[in-house]
Amino acid sequence: MAKKELDYNPIADREEARRKGRGNPNRNNHTKRKNSNYGGYDAPVKKKVAAVTGEGRAKSKRRELPTWGKVLLMVDFVAVLVLLVLRLAVLPDSVVLNHLTTVVLGISCLAVFATRRYQYQFTEKKGGYTFLQVLLAAIGALYIVMGAAGILMDLGVITA
Repeated sequence: MAKKELDYNPIADREEARRKGRGNPNRNNHTKRKNSNYGGYDAPVKKKVAAVTGEGRAKSKRRELPTWGKVLLMVDFVAVLVLLVLRLAVLPDSVVLNHLTTVVLGISCLAVFATRRYQYQFTEKKGGYTFLQVLLAAIGALYIVMGAAGILMDLGVITA
């Protein structure tokens, strides 16, 4: 029996391997059906993209602040800046301005607390997040009470 002659053409073999690797362009792109492990024609590509971009991870749901909330935050920020500049540069010896700045900083802490509470809604409670919320609320309330007590002492309403 004579051996069958094989034509070995490396270029043609390479082209055939590329063609097989690309797949059939006329084939339908099927989607995954219920209870099927078939991911579709481009499932491996989607899986790689999801792994790189992090689309598969659960994200927190963030709501947009309303316009009045943004305006109040900006007014609060400007008030803190103005009071700190007045307190540190213009009137450094004013005791009433010191207490007023403390009250405004407490209001700022409570505004950040309310903003975070409004914007973020987690499906599961996280320990660090709730600790930060409690800390912001406690510091805000403490600053407001201390500043208000200082102002009332300066006015003579409360005596020490």
